[in-house]
Parts: sequence; C-alpha cells; structure tokens
Amino acid sequence: MQRVEVIHGATELSGAQDEYATYPPDDTECATCGRAFKPMEVARRSSAARQSGPPAVTYRHFDEDCASEVQP
Repeated sequence: MQRVEVIHGATELSGAQDEYATYPPDDTECATCGRAFKPMEVARRSSAARQSGPPAVTYRHFDEDCASEVQP
C-alpha cells in the first residue's frame, strides 16, 4: 500500500486536496497568489477531480502570507 502524506486537509470550495510537498515545474505560478515559484522552492501539490480528463494539478506556496497577496 502506498502512503501519501497529507499537508493540510481538503478545501471545500475547490474540492482540491493537498497531496504532498514537491518542487513545481519551471514557469509554474501559485494557484492562490499568482506569484511565480523560485528555482528549488518547495510547494504544496494539490489535485482536484474534473468531469472529464485527468485531475487538475495546482501548486501553492507554503507561506501564510500567500493567501493575503491574491491578485485580481
């Protein structure tokens, strides 16, 4: 059986579930604040089921200030 470390619980609004900490691909932006990730910056990887196709994968910063910097 494969073990997946859960960082934080699922978010009710988006249905996304944080899966684990990882390094995001190059040129990836945070799904919460829109800032680009720096090289070798650790991020929370989340995925959410879609009606068709594979799950949508997003990456978010770990810092608490990230949510307060949401860009319109």
